[in-house]
Amino acid sequence: MRWNSTYIMLERVAEFEKVFSCLQLYDSSYPYALSVNEWKNIKLVIECLNIYIIHVSLKQWSVHDESFISLMASRMLLKFDKYWRKTNTLLAIATILDPQFKMFMVRYFFEKIYGDQAEEKIEEVKIGLQRFYDTYVTRRSDHSFESRSLNISSMASISKRRVGSSSRNTLTSMHMEFGQYLQQSSLLSS
Repeated sequence: MRWNSTYIMLERVAEFEKVFSCLQLYDSSYPYALSVNEWKNIKLVIECLNIYIIHVSLKQWSVHDESFISLMASRMLLKFDKYWRKTNTLLAIATILDPQFKMFMVRYFFEKIYGDQAEEKIEEVKIGLQRFYDTYVTRRSDHSFESRSLNISSMASISKRRVGSSSRNTLTSMHMEFGQYLQQSSLLSS
């Protein structure tokens, strides 16, 4: 599949979202009406493809026969890569947390962008996701402990050790649920 032509096609279709959405009102036999969620997905794919096409184009131009183009594209690619390193982990985590995409979309585009280095980059994202999750769980458990402390302040006989044990069980359960979520296939891949 040629992604640049897919990108152009989706971009043109998105421009006429209102027109396509009204077609079914005028022609009840029109079978191609898209839902709000499908239009949202088209816009997300356009964003992903836009970044992908920019990166691929810069890589191609950086080895251009014309030295001026090659030098300019190489400089742009360095800046793009610097920016991308800062944002790609966060964008990948957001993609993974979307049940439509999960790891499917990240793996697909990382293989296209990074080639042989894709698995290494995916592992970096997994580590970033684990850190993000650990921070969330820690903050949640700290908040839960404070809430429990306030709710059971009159019950002095309950030890902190027991509450801590309960919190650990909850954290373990949350960790297992999160692992199961990541193992499930995305809505796109099924």
